Amino acid sequence: MRYRLLMPSMRLGSFAVLLIVSLSACAPSAREVKLQRTSAYDTSFDEVWDGVVSVLLTDYPYASNIDKEHHQIVACWRAIEKPAFGGVLLYRVSVGISMEAPWRVTVSAHAGTFKPPQIVPIHRGADEEPVWVGGRTDRVEIGIYKKLQAKAVPATGPAAAVADPEDPVNIAEACVIRAEEFTIPARKGGLELETGHGNRAPVGSQLPGHP
Repeated sequence: MRYRLLMPSMRLGSFAVLLIVSLSACAPSAREVKLQRTSAYDTSFDEVWDGVVSVLLTDYPYASNIDKEHHQIVACWRAIEKPAFGGVLLYRVSVGISMEAPWRVTVSAHAGTFKPPQIVPIHRGADEEPVWVGGRTDRVEIGIYKKLQAKAVPATGPAAAVADPEDPVNIAEACVIRAEEFTIPARKGGLELETGHGNRAPVGSQLPGHP
């Protein structure tokens, strides 16, 4: 039986290679987020709207507000985790599209804490903000850019306004994805996102979603 002796220098070299690979993998993501934030999309508004909706459908298929006329989408809250200190942490993403072409897209988001009977948004950058907020928001931005990058041009106009409410909301008035799974007594239905449509009829209060 033969044994291969792995010298410390070889292990260190392997670690360095893994570190370089990991850093390289992060670089395109950061670049795509920056490109999304500094690009406009030179195509029809309907194509941009449908592109945004198709990205949101993966994790945020229901919304509390779908306003195609004013170019705004506010997704329902999505339950994420039950932290050790109690309660439930949630996440909500909002998207605004500029009112003039070429179309700019702004993504904004908040975490929130379910403190019966309210969901209380957590201010961006606050010490208690969960570490996953930035990553989830970046994934939405990257998805939008990848969907529309063929029509991307450097942005010249102002960023799009986006509706991202910061006021606490009573749970009776909140739509929550995965509410039943996290035993949140949400009773308000959400609007079902669908490409090719503006405002949709509400669906029931039990809004499923994959983990």
